[in-house]
Amino acid sequence: KYCIMRSTPKTILIAGYYGFKNTGDEAILATMILDLRALLPDVHIIVVSGDPKDTEQFHGVSAVSWNEMQGITNAMNLCDLVIMGGGGLFHDYWGFNPTTVLTPHHSGISFYCSIALLASILDKPLMLYAIGVGPLLSEMGKFYTRATVEQACLVSVRDEESREQLHS
Repeated sequence: KYCIMRSTPKTILIAGYYGFKNTGDEAILATMILDLRALLPDVHIIVVSGDPKDTEQFHGVSAVSWNEMQGITNAMNLCDLVIMGGGGLFHDYWGFNPTTVLTPHHSGISFYCSIALLASILDKPLMLYAIGVGPLLSEMGKFYTRATVEQACLVSVRDEESREQLHS
């Protein structure tokens, strides 16, 4: 997919597994924020989070709750770029329920699909950053992961296994 950035992003929305007290994911977010601010000192960053207040205090960003679709939609309307990642986001260890896409009950693949679908609807460029993929145990998990990846302008993976999973 080919995407054009209309200008240097002034506001970036970041979605991943943030605000759930996972040290590795919080380290990924901290590094992303540090790198983005080094490149774009005036950038405004909004993070989709399991604990928005904690994320705001700890990372010095704005945050919106991961299960408030209207808040996510409002934040995405304000942004110039959506970044999803990093880490092991696309797996269906605990199953996958496609009826929860774009609802407050989304989790796992349905949450990440919701973000990608919303970015597409709102015509926002989407980047998948250092994502982990797999295992994908169900055909629906594979289908929705593929659909999410196809919405992205740019995709990077964290490891060779994830790259191979995407190619398969």
